[in-house]
Amino acid sequence: PEDDLDYPHAIPDRVLAAGDEIHSRVGTWTAVPAPGHSPTQILLHNRDRGWLITADLAYDVGEPFFEYGATPDPYAEHLASIDRALELDAALAFPGHGRVVESPRHRLRVARTAAQSSRARVLDAVSDRPSTAYELAMELLGPRDDPGERQSMISVVLCLAEHLEAHGTARSEIGMDGIRRFRRA
Repeated sequence: PEDDLDYPHAIPDRVLAAGDEIHSRVGTWTAVPAPGHSPTQILLHNRDRGWLITADLAYDVGEPFFEYGATPDPYAEHLASIDRALELDAALAFPGHGRVVESPRHRLRVARTAAQSSRARVLDAVSDRPSTAYELAMELLGPRDDPGERQSMISVVLCLAEHLEAHGTARSEIGMDGIRRFRRA
């Protein structure tokens, strides 16, 4: 199938926490928290083999996704997770989507640059004129008209706009219509 919807879902018998180990035929995997893309995302690191299962931390797309609403700053968490993964110095990475990565350090650095680029794009889109997250997302998407991309971009914009607000470069206000809008600080 072309998606993950047709596969039977395994029922977990435990929730992994930082440092938990899973023993397998190829060695021991250690759970490493990697929030940002989602608040519960983890990496699995096999130190003996130099392998790292990276989930959605650094997949091969231009625009990273940050899940809005679960934590105060998914963008900062994402960057910290990339840094944590870089410290593991893996020789091979197994992303949640796509092929095995033979140069994980490069892929992780590219992911960090993509996240920083997304932040810069949102900062550039925020102006003196108040704009909703939807308006900013549509500006950043341009002519693309995919509902999934819209949903993702709105989440990314909200995460980044709140990050910018927390760092003093943007501010938000709720108008008389009850809608939140962002502007430059």
